Order: sequence, then C-alpha cells, then structure tokens
Amino acid sequence: MYSRRIEDVVRDEKVAQALSDDVKVKILKLLNERGPMTISEISKTLGKHRSSVYRHLVVLESAELIRREISRGAHIFAISSLGQEALNILSRSTSAEVLLEVKRKRLRRSMRFKNAISLLLYSPAVAFAIIGIRGAMYQGEVHALSRILWFAIFIVLTMTWVVFARKIIKWARL
Repeated sequence: MYSRRIEDVVRDEKVAQALSDDVKVKILKLLNERGPMTISEISKTLGKHRSSVYRHLVVLESAELIRREISRGAHIFAISSLGQEALNILSRSTSAEVLLEVKRKRLRRSMRFKNAISLLLYSPAVAFAIIGIRGAMYQGEVHALSRILWFAIFIVLTMTWVVFARKIIKWARL
C-alpha cells in the first residue's frame, strides 16, 4: 500500500505533519507551479488571511519544505527540493495516507517506550525471584526451615514489587 518513498519522507515527523494538512499542500503546489511568491500573493490566491497563511508557511519552513528569502524588505517563499520531492510522493498517494503513516510511527515509538519502562519496572521483581530460588537451592549445609524462610521472604518481595510496578504503570497510564 505504501511506497518506499513515502516511508522515507515520513521519517521526519515535521514533514509528515505538514503534508497531512490540505492547505499546506495547496501552498506547496502553488509555489511549485508559480515559483517564488510573497505572503500577500499566496493569501490572495488562496483566499485566506495573511496571518493564517503565515502560520502555514512557518510550519512548512520548519519542515524544510520551503525556503525564505528576504528581498527589499519582502519575504519571498520558494519551494525547496525536499518540498518538490514531497509533492511527487503526494501525487502518488493521499495526504490521509501520510497522516496515517505518521500516527503508526508515533504509536510504534510510544509502544517501544512503554515496553522499556515496563521492563525496567519489573526487573527488580525478577531479581528478587532469582535470589530467592538460588538461596533455596544453596548447596551448603543450611537447615531446611532456613531455605523455606529465605525463599518465602524473596517471593513476598517479588510479589510486593509486582504490585508496586503495576500501580506505577496504572498511575502513569503506560
């Protein structure tokens, strides 16, 4: 469904966010067709207020899809090579597909973070269980009651830590 080029472009979240908005895509197409333009020219062509167009231009510029040049006090915006490449990609797919891919990448990234945090939270419980089992299986001369007591203490520590970790995960909504 997705071409290799879409994945390359949406690698940068700023680019993908910019491409997921129809007004920003219209601005890119306009700059590609007509060449460098000022804010006033873009706002007249699109029928939008200058401040609205400027906000879109700032996002496009921060994503490096357009570049700004100042000539005689006027800000002139032109499409960059990355912007032209992005338009070529959008001609083969829709902006909704780009936004969907961005959301998938965010979800994957947040899941990796959540899994790493969970692993860190549960690792002391695993260590307690291992210590309890190794102590119970100690080969030296130790009374059987001592082994059972050792094992019971570390199993209680393990269970307490698991409950603690679950509460932290629930509290942090991980």
